[in-house]
Amino acid sequence: MSTLLVLLFLSTSASGFTIVPTPTNAVRLQTFAPVREPGTTRDLAPTLPRPDTLPETWVVPDTFTFPTKKTKEPNLYRLTLFKSSKHKAEYIVAALIETIGIEATKANEIAKQAQTLGFAVVGDYVQEVAETYAATLKERYDLVVDVSVVR
Repeated sequence: MSTLLVLLFLSTSASGFTIVPTPTNAVRLQTFAPVREPGTTRDLAPTLPRPDTLPETWVVPDTFTFPTKKTKEPNLYRLTLFKSSKHKAEYIVAALIETIGIEATKANEIAKQAQTLGFAVVGDYVQEVAETYAATLKERYDLVVDVSVVR
């Protein structure tokens, strides 16, 4: 085994690379160092020339730019329900659940508030949605509602 290592060493040292024997159970990453010219610190491998000075700033292109023009958010409109002496709270709750699709507990709170205080805010919506809800509650259920801009 030792003669084989000597022969391997002699054959590889002529090419500029040396192989270091390692135990058979060890794992080793093989790396090569550049060969130096005898008596100097200069590498025989080609290298890039080093610049005399470095730039003051580095220009990096910005590839992640966002558009400067942002879309304006639409105005919200408040849908308000007013007290109705014609209808009971259960009728108003059923109308709110069917028209707007809110939960029964929330619809019950809105109906009770409208009966006790005289009005209740149903919600804030985009203009088309608020006007559609108001028209449905007025025409189909004969409730008194109002749509106003939220400021």
